[in-house]
Amino acid sequence: MSDEKELVLIADDDPTIRKVMRAALERDGFRVVVVGDGVGAVRAFVEQPPSLVLLDVEMPAMDGFTACAKIRELPGGQSVPIVMVTGREDIEAVNDAYQAGATDFIAKPINWPIFGHRVRYILRASADYQRLRKSEAKNEALLQAMPDTFVVLSSDGKIRSFVPGNLEHPLSTPDAGSSDIAEFLPGPIARQWSEAMQGVIATGKPRRIEFKMPRANSSAQAYYEGRFLPYVEDQTLILVADITARKQADLRIHKLAYYDTLTGLPNREYFRQQLAKMIDRAREVDGEVAILYVDLDDFKRINDT
Repeated sequence: MSDEKELVLIADDDPTIRKVMRAALERDGFRVVVVGDGVGAVRAFVEQPPSLVLLDVEMPAMDGFTACAKIRELPGGQSVPIVMVTGREDIEAVNDAYQAGATDFIAKPINWPIFGHRVRYILRASADYQRLRKSEAKNEALLQAMPDTFVVLSSDGKIRSFVPGNLEHPLSTPDAGSSDIAEFLPGPIARQWSEAMQGVIATGKPRRIEFKMPRANSSAQAYYEGRFLPYVEDQTLILVADITARKQADLRIHKLAYYDTLTGLPNREYFRQQLAKMIDRAREVDGEVAILYVDLDDFKRINDT
């Protein structure tokens, strides 16, 4: 870990202010570069990018607002904290500072006893913000790399977030931040989602459902699994996976197990399974089951061949 002190760039046309700023910051453990105008600030940033920039608003050659905007266009300029130092306290000056890309502003006359602490606080807040941005970027990259679709629902059924994922048969993308699941999904499936979501909110426990929808530009069905998980502020996170291939494999296995491959007719195992169900149903209602046996003469010869 490097022990090198953080570098602060100061741009102010008043030599007294520059001297006092420099002394205050060096006393608090910073390295300092000072220049007298906006042109010098841009040049100094290119030569040695600082950890923080302090810009006076009113300077010759180039004012602080212009210098701030130009620094933002330089490599590394987007992330560095830039603080405008101004004697103007009107709201227009504050708006101009933020429109130019300033991170914060310090009003003159400067409160020197806390000046170094203010600078350190701004640096710490900027570092926290940059770490958060990196973390969010990493999370976003992970989400984009995962095949599942991610949906966040509020308790009233509004879609608050939607990450499409990489499904083989993707769901349609809802309108950002405003779509209701009743607009996003067919009616029966929307009700199925709503019931699962309410169950998660009520119990705090995950739920899993399966549903099918027509594929895009096709009459064939795609099958999905939705895992509903508790999320923040009574919201529900849904992870949608495409299980079409698995369902099709299950159907093929079922057909091989219960249907004759030559004729396509139900086989003996299918008959036994259906008979067992019918007997169970008859017992429940105290009823009876009848079996009709049909014998085809000389069919054995065909069956054997």
